[in-house]
Amino acid sequence: QKISNLLLWVLIDRGRYEEAKHIVDRAIASNIQTFGARSPITLQNWCHQLRILHETARMDEALEVGKKAIVFSEAADVDATGESERPTERASARR
Repeated sequence: QKISNLLLWVLIDRGRYEEAKHIVDRAIASNIQTFGARSPITLQNWCHQLRILHETARMDEALEVGKKAIVFSEAADVDATGESERPTERASARR
């Protein structure tokens, strides 16, 4: 994880935003599945994604990602789509 973190900082600092965004998008999905939404590693990746969007003046998208990060960080059991991983909650949410 440290290598990925360092790689992201280097890419961002060198202005290689799209490449960094591609890596961080995959890392977020993977880390939610592996470590959970509240994991410091997952939250660190959300911060990278927000910095990329801010640096590229994609403020509306950054606002949406920020809101999503807050929801994910407060949720106990969500998957990469934001859906509950608890079968009973998924079923009741569909009703």
